[in-house]
Amino acid sequence: CWELERGHYKVVGGSRSEAQEIAAIGKPAYEKAKKHAQLFNVQSVPTRDTISQQLVEKGLLALSVEPCKRLFALIESDFTPLSLCQDAKPFLDEIAESDLFGGKLTNYITPLKQIIFFRLMKQLSEVYANMTIENFEHAASIVPFSIAEKWMANAARQHGINIQINYSHKMIVFGATRKLDMKSMRQPLIEIGYKLQQAMQRVAPEEQHKKDKLEKQQISTNIVKRIEDETRLIRQRKEEIERRKEESERRKEIQEREAMEKLKKQEAREAEAERLRQEEERHRREREREEQKRREQTMVKNKEMLEEMKKQADSLKNTNLKVAGKKITEIVAEDLEQIGIGAIEKAREAQVQRERQEKIRQRKLESKRVDHLARALREEEQTYLDDWADEIEEKDRIYLDKAEDQNTEEQRKAHEETLKERTVLMVYKPSVDNWVDERLEVRREKHRVAEEERQERGLKLIV
Repeated sequence: CWELERGHYKVVGGSRSEAQEIAAIGKPAYEKAKKHAQLFNVQSVPTRDTISQQLVEKGLLALSVEPCKRLFALIESDFTPLSLCQDAKPFLDEIAESDLFGGKLTNYITPLKQIIFFRLMKQLSEVYANMTIENFEHAASIVPFSIAEKWMANAARQHGINIQINYSHKMIVFGATRKLDMKSMRQPLIEIGYKLQQAMQRVAPEEQHKKDKLEKQQISTNIVKRIEDETRLIRQRKEEIERRKEESERRKEIQEREAMEKLKKQEAREAEAERLRQEEERHRREREREEQKRREQTMVKNKEMLEEMKKQADSLKNTNLKVAGKKITEIVAEDLEQIGIGAIEKAREAQVQRERQEKIRQRKLESKRVDHLARALREEEQTYLDDWADEIEEKDRIYLDKAEDQNTEEQRKAHEETLKERTVLMVYKPSVDNWVDERLEVRREKHRVAEEERQERGLKLIV
């Protein structure tokens, strides 16, 4: 992971000194990686070469699955063929499609594609000056061109790779000139310094031997301090492990508590859902009972209505009345389930209408028979009605006169009572007037003074 953080486009590795590593990844990142290495009791920061060497020395490569072995051989080979993407694609597809280790290897497919892509990019940039986009897509067929374009743009911006995509000529130009800055020149300068150091080792190996000898002497003289430092680091490591263990246990306890709360909430939700289901079932049964009761009541009502209609039809001697296509005398109890209330109401209305028309016809015939007698009775009754009206009018007039006299007498008595009360109160009138005059004298004086002052102010304003 530390090597991948330095950039997937770095495909050629080698043994580097500490100063070269600091220059390659930056001092803060190198110090962070060194602390992580010391935490696991490793004296030096692991590099790609050391990790690859340990894989081979410890025999871990032989224990890996076949697609991983083939990919390792392709990527770590000293020679990079132009068909690298086509050769690696079957192994990547096999890892993606198979269920190796529960599908955990699928997370590494994209980083592997980036490493393969940038290794091929480095090979193409060293061999070709430019290449058509079509040929590039064929060579780098491991990913679509849209993703490859994003990777190249990010690498050019972040790591200083010199590359341009010319869409007008449909080609990719390697080693294109670009604005020089420290970010873009960082990687080339690192590689130049590394090659210069190798050349210096070949030209003057004695200096390197002297430097190594001095470093060994310094290490032997500082062995006690190193032991103390390592002891302190081991103690710090133990404390860190204990802290992580406690944190893991605390996290596990929190997770268990959250799981218990979630389980309780789930049980509460299930109980609530079961209660709602039972309540809904109870409501449904009640609705069914009410519906059944309503149907039974409707059946009874329809039956009573049909019986009444049969009696009326028998009394009118009309047995041809039909309900839903059947004569009323032919309807039995089983037919009531199929005959709706609408059909019965319609038949009943028709029966009532016929009965009413029959009564009207009979009354017209009866009125024709008694017409002369009725006219004679009306003429004889007219004289009695006039006498009755005159008598009622006379009674009403006498009643109104009596009521008016009674009202007049009541008003006269009320007036006499008012006069008596006035006579009694007149005795106190002089005293009341004197009391009012005494109270108003002061107010009249104040009003007079205020009036005079107002007139004076008005005269002053006029003058």
